Amino acid sequence: KGARDAFRGGLAALKRGPPGAYDRWAPSVWVAWATVEAEEAEVERAALILRAGLRYTNARPSTTTRRDVAYLHHALGCLHLRRRRPRDALRVFEAGSVKLEAPSVAGRRDREASCLLLGAAKARAALEPRHSDETFYEDDDRPFRAAARL
Repeated sequence: KGARDAFRGGLAALKRGPPGAYDRWAPSVWVAWATVEAEEAEVERAALILRAGLRYTNARPSTTTRRDVAYLHHALGCLHLRRRRPRDALRVFEAGSVKLEAPSVAGRRDREASCLLLGAAKARAALEPRHSDETFYEDDDRPFRAAARL
């Protein structure tokens, strides 16, 4: 409860702070808060926090940085992978990649999207059959352990 109050207070202080402070720092606070919730086994609450962050950034594309888009999508996708929901994770990683428009600087998109592309690859690996007998990764936790290290 104390951590939740601290995160809420931090977000409120950012809103009252200098212009642009909330847009600049709120995504980091959302991801940190979601991480704490997930560590406390409150994964649904963590997912809600990240989805709220994505709704906020989607509603304000002019003040949202590409890094924030990638950061929030990556955090939510990894949460889905840790919950053994690779289809949901793949959807989130791909949605984040699509939202990263072509940058004005050559090569920039690749650096910012690399975490999303890696996450999408891990989600696809968790969905693919292991052998020709169509045995899936349900019995193999390697893709999920790898995702936990992201």
